[in-house]
Amino acid sequence: MTTPKTKTSKHVLLSCYPPRRRSAIKQIEPSLTKQAFAEEVNINNIIQRFTKTGVIDHVNSAEPTYDFAPSHDYREALEILQNAEQKFAELPAEIRKKFSNNPAEFLAFAEDEDNLPKMAAMGLTSDSYTPASEISENAPTGKSEPPTTNDQLNASPTGTEQPEA
Repeated sequence: MTTPKTKTSKHVLLSCYPPRRRSAIKQIEPSLTKQAFAEEVNINNIIQRFTKTGVIDHVNSAEPTYDFAPSHDYREALEILQNAEQKFAELPAEIRKKFSNNPAEFLAFAEDEDNLPKMAAMGLTSDSYTPASEISENAPTGKSEPPTTNDQLNASPTGTEQPEA
């Protein structure tokens, strides 16, 4: 009598991905993480403190600091940008090429007062240029004296007197 054959075939799963290889990271240098705060920042400890006190105390209590932002809305800012790009496009091609056709590079160059002689040689400034620092020092404050006499009170902004009512 013959013994029945048993099937012992292995099913092989075909995949386009190679089998995963395990890898480990070997830390050679000491860690820069401060382990002294491990207990303080452990989420289990934070939750435990919250359940006892009802206060989350791990948040930053410092006042936020913001940079100065001009008070332009989006439309005004876009118009300023488009105007600057248009003015840059009006420059001669040789000058634009010196700045890689990049208005930002030109603006950085133009804002540096040390480049004034170079800008004058390019024909971009007049001889009567006054640096911004000198203008701000000599500029009027914009404050005017309040009118004190009847003549001043009745005078119009154009300098002609208004008739009395």
